[in-house]
Amino acid sequence: MPYILYKTTNILNGKYYVGVSNGNNSSYKGSGTALLEAIRVNGSKSFRRETLETFETAEDAYAREAEIVNDEFVKNRNTYNIKVGGKGGTGQLKTAEHRKNISESIKKNYTLGVVKNNGKNGGRKPAMNLDLLIENVEKFGVKGAAVHLGLDYFQCRDRYYRAKKKLTTVDHCHTIDT
Repeated sequence: MPYILYKTTNILNGKYYVGVSNGNNSSYKGSGTALLEAIRVNGSKSFRRETLETFETAEDAYAREAEIVNDEFVKNRNTYNIKVGGKGGTGQLKTAEHRKNISESIKKNYTLGVVKNNGKNGGRKPAMNLDLLIENVEKFGVKGAAVHLGLDYFQCRDRYYRAKKKLTTVDHCHTIDT
């Protein structure tokens, strides 16, 4: 089985990704996180893949990838590669300021989530308004509530019983505490 060193290029902005594939599946564009997000946003048809080199062994292919996708290559903002080649490696180096900005953003978003949810769910938004779910099931039944809330029957049923169980547990805890 041949190992392919390929280059996938975004025809909209010229950014590219270099990787290794085991086989000649021309529809495979790559698996890098940044590349996959760009494909999701722009669509697969916006990307073209070309074969750069072919190898008999994985070791040779990854060694060549490591030569090309090195630290300097990864730092280039025109690439989707975020790690050096050769099956792994360190990601893009970030400045102290960049790391600080990321940390502040995470703290800010987490704090906002906690405030919005009164400290519940670890800062995450609740998946759905449980009171609304229960109200709809009691008014329309599980099937009717599912249609009304845009859920399938099983989602609605399972969420309803989990919500009822959760509310029963909470009510029970309050009864014990008082």
